[in-house]
Amino acid sequence: MSDADDLRRTYDRDGFVIVRQFLPGAEFTELKEQLRRYISDVVPTLSDKHAFYVDKSRPETLKQLQYMDVDPFFRGYLTHPRWKQLAESLVGEAANAQGTEWFNKPAGTTHPTPPHQDN
Repeated sequence: MSDADDLRRTYDRDGFVIVRQFLPGAEFTELKEQLRRYISDVVPTLSDKHAFYVDKSRPETLKQLQYMDVDPFFRGYLTHPRWKQLAESLVGEAANAQGTEWFNKPAGTTHPTPPHQDN
């Protein structure tokens, strides 16, 4: 059985999967740097509907970013082949991204996130 089959079986059973080291090191480093850039340079220019904080006066409480496709790098993630292939292998059919979002919900934090947003 392939790794993809194992992931799909786990996804079907649990509704989620953990894919360790999904991105090669250089891609992961680039993603982290682009996210840092987006938060520091782009988020301050956006309306409140794009970024959500537990307490907006404390930037470290940033918990969610929406509509990230205003940025060319993250717009490209809508069709990134690695992400698309994973989604399609999990759901077993064609998948199309509808938007790029980021959730910051580290273990042990009390950042409230409604269940329907944890998908």
